Amino acid sequence: MPRAGRLWIALDVEFFDEYPHLSDMALLLFLQMLCRAKQLRVEGRLSRAQIERCAPMHFRALEELLGAGLVNSCAANENEANTFCFPSWFAWNDEANPKQAAGRKGG
Repeated sequence: MPRAGRLWIALDVEFFDEYPHLSDMALLLFLQMLCRAKQLRVEGRLSRAQIERCAPMHFRALEELLGAGLVNSCAANENEANTFCFPSWFAWNDEANPKQAAGRKGG
């Protein structure tokens, strides 16, 4: 379990070998998104607008990441309709704000 105040991103040294079918643009977008999510401390979730701002030249590769399962649509309600998350993020990090997590789960 990570120590308080630390966030982990799951990035293996064989990342590029594991996804040879993805374009260079998609791989770079994934890395840009991970870095931005960590920088913003947004619990592994980014809105479409945040992705467009951090990677305007690579945004069109988002569909590739969705198809590969590296990124998922994680809209819990209509306010998060354009929200995307990293499945690996949740495996490595606990949600920092339990109330926020409960709100997403309807609790």
